[in-house]
Amino acid sequence: MRKILIILLSVIIVSCSASALQDIPKTEHICKTDIFGNDVYRISPDSDRGYNISAYLVIPEEIRSEHLIVYPFKSGKISSRYEVKEQQVLDSIVRDNYVSWQREVDNMTGAAALYLVIPEFSSEFRHLELDPWTLLSNDEFTHLDDQVCKIIDDALLILEKDFNTELSRKVNMAGYSGEGNFIVRFALLHPDRLWIACAGGVSWSPSIALAEMKGEPLPYPLGIADIEKYTDDFDLEAWKEIRFLIDMGENDDRGSYNRQHLEKLNWAKEYAETENFLPIWNAFIEEYIHLSSSAEMITYHNAGHEAQFSPVIDFIKANDSESVPFIPINPAESDIYVSVVLDQRLII
Repeated sequence: MRKILIILLSVIIVSCSASALQDIPKTEHICKTDIFGNDVYRISPDSDRGYNISAYLVIPEEIRSEHLIVYPFKSGKISSRYEVKEQQVLDSIVRDNYVSWQREVDNMTGAAALYLVIPEFSSEFRHLELDPWTLLSNDEFTHLDDQVCKIIDDALLILEKDFNTELSRKVNMAGYSGEGNFIVRFALLHPDRLWIACAGGVSWSPSIALAEMKGEPLPYPLGIADIEKYTDDFDLEAWKEIRFLIDMGENDDRGSYNRQHLEKLNWAKEYAETENFLPIWNAFIEEYIHLSSSAEMITYHNAGHEAQFSPVIDFIKANDSESVPFIPINPAESDIYVSVVLDQRLII
């Protein structure tokens, strides 16, 4: 009898521990931000919960968005110390004199926001780029995409349990440059987790849900020819439902993170080797608008590698609600940029 009681007690303890693990993510209230008065919470790394990165959850006094907005924040400052990147993320949220377009997006859309602290250990930005190496690595950040999904789940749980706010399981993501590449690649790995994807400065070749392009296989990170190496449940229909806003400046001189992959494609090889990336960008635009009815592609005239956050705000405000159809911002009268959406064609 005593043995039975001990066994039962052990089961109860294990069950309680599992329940505690499910219900209580490790969080720490940091402060209120200096400008907008939002609450800032740190979600600590927790390998038991499935993630070894931290994130900062920014909660406004009034949440007006149906979706959490997630930023795969890039500082561009290389450091072998993870806490250096974390301080850079925190600075961008709370410092008055720190220029952060993300904060403006948060304020104008009324969104609760999650700033991901993704390591920037080398100039290759492999973790931030979700490239094949980091997805299959043996370090603590392996399959960073899965870790991001789990920390998003915990952020949503915090909002539900502590703030009585239940948001959609799908999130909005916004980012520029390396962040933009993270977003379009994350869309291939977890299309069911995204509602809106705003990705700027995407290396002239945004990842797309195609197995081949111009008669050649298109492997990850450009496409999905070998996507089974990285995910077991790719869902094309879920990818088509994502509301994309993707842009490039026509004078962007940063080259392409995807150059080595583009040089393996016969149709793109010469363009990539001579860094004439505009024809490659136009080719991806054509494929995007044929494949998706909820993607808007923008080419900014006379612009280089510079984030344009006003269209991001407009796009999110127009498309955040799941009860309304896709609404492109499509500024037909603008001489600043050309928008390509649905069955329209790019004119430069």
